[in-house]
Amino acid sequence: MTTILLTGIPGSKKTDLVQITHALSDEYYEKNVGTLSFGRIVAEEAFRIFRTDAARIFELDFSHQQALRSYAIARASYELTKRRGKHTIVETPMSMFLGGSTPDIIFDADQINQLHEAAAGINYVVTVIDDPLTIRERLRDTPYPNDPDKLLDWITVEVQTSGHVTPSFYIQNGIRVPTRTLVVPWKHSEETLVKLLNDAHPTFCYFGYPITKIKEIADEERRSEFRARIDHFRKKLQEYAVVVSPIEIQDARLGDPQEQVATVNRDLNWFVQNADLMVAYFPTDCESSGVFEELRHAKRLGKVTILIHPNPKHQKGVFNFKPTLYYQSEEEFFNVLNGCRGAQYDHKPEAFLRRLLDDRQDVSRYAHLRPFSVAVDIVNEDGKHLLCLQPETKELAGKWMLVAGKRKPKEGCLDGRLETAYEALERETFEEVGLHLTGISEGYRIYPVDYGEISYVRVYTAEGIGTPSPDHAVKKREIEKTEWFTVTAILCAHQHIAGATLAYSRDMAKSQEGLK
Repeated sequence: MTTILLTGIPGSKKTDLVQITHALSDEYYEKNVGTLSFGRIVAEEAFRIFRTDAARIFELDFSHQQALRSYAIARASYELTKRRGKHTIVETPMSMFLGGSTPDIIFDADQINQLHEAAAGINYVVTVIDDPLTIRERLRDTPYPNDPDKLLDWITVEVQTSGHVTPSFYIQNGIRVPTRTLVVPWKHSEETLVKLLNDAHPTFCYFGYPITKIKEIADEERRSEFRARIDHFRKKLQEYAVVVSPIEIQDARLGDPQEQVATVNRDLNWFVQNADLMVAYFPTDCESSGVFEELRHAKRLGKVTILIHPNPKHQKGVFNFKPTLYYQSEEEFFNVLNGCRGAQYDHKPEAFLRRLLDDRQDVSRYAHLRPFSVAVDIVNEDGKHLLCLQPETKELAGKWMLVAGKRKPKEGCLDGRLETAYEALERETFEEVGLHLTGISEGYRIYPVDYGEISYVRVYTAEGIGTPSPDHAVKKREIEKTEWFTVTAILCAHQHIAGATLAYSRDMAKSQEGLK
């Protein structure tokens, strides 16, 4: 399992990110994530010993603060030892203002090593950052600095400390595995920790775009259009990789206005440095010296560079740079990406794109993090599969499909939480065909669908107890009738079969062929 050390200065919204991670992991992966908060541990101990509230801990004597942090390390190490084999997020800042004019590093390498050993390896160190102007508003009523320049310096110290103090490797099954570091702007980071926890081999992608050039467009309508296209592309890219976007931090101490906004130097060292590839997207025909400097830097580091630009002259290189892969539009990029699994790209740069697809199925790597419905393949003793004919009132009228349905809000839950996949399968199967399920598979196959907000369907396998009796569902016009089909019969009647059911049956046919 995975351990993440989540760092960031106060006001970076680490706690909010952890809460989002818990919710997404529970909804899409149905896995428990444990959290250890150093702030909570220190606050509880400070109140127990000194009767000091969390907001006044900074007033304690330095030696007392040091003792509290040592206690927090020992307590967290003990908890991590107990949680081995489970997903865990350890949340703590690495630097604090302890009375001086500059931030102090609050944990030394030996203390972090203690956590590292207790967890049997810290897999990722993720430092969350945000715009200092935004952080200033969050810290307005706290004793922390509220000058944006001072906060930016503090963020820089936090990033550097997080990268230097943590051990570089850990041993897993006798193999040295690197601890990956990542600097993440809070905005657009909602899925980042969930992906790291649930994917053994994530791909980190730095997403660059012409910030300053878009800002300089005088026509507000065109500027909004290009902003919307950038956001749309970023959201689609999130389904394929762990995407890190640049953060527009203003630094009034820098003379160049472009540098004040785009902060190219920080992007190079914080984001490009830790990425596996860089994707640069231009929604209009323009040039950006900052984006091309980031692309050049990524290429010098041996990373894959992908440029999406409407002007084909960039394919041959502009600003003395030629990308690894070039596409003229986002449609061309995603078409190549989605079709690369079966293409003969073994000796071409496009082969790298396969890393952005699911390891076992022909879908995007993080299709599992998108809204889904559920379906179940019930097979009888003769090896036939139970399908339901959809009535005229349904969206797929006249089509045969597996027993399927959407998850509903969980009964008795006031927070709107949806049923688990298993609960939805059991309910839908009984309501539609009158069967009780047993032995529902742990794994599933996933296929794209278009049911409004639903993006995918997860197909499980199970056994059905009893004889199908869909009378109730027929009366309610939920289904027309049921019938048992062989895989061959389903494929022969392909024009009458719903898309996801047909795709699943083709996969079953391939599996059966492979067993012969």
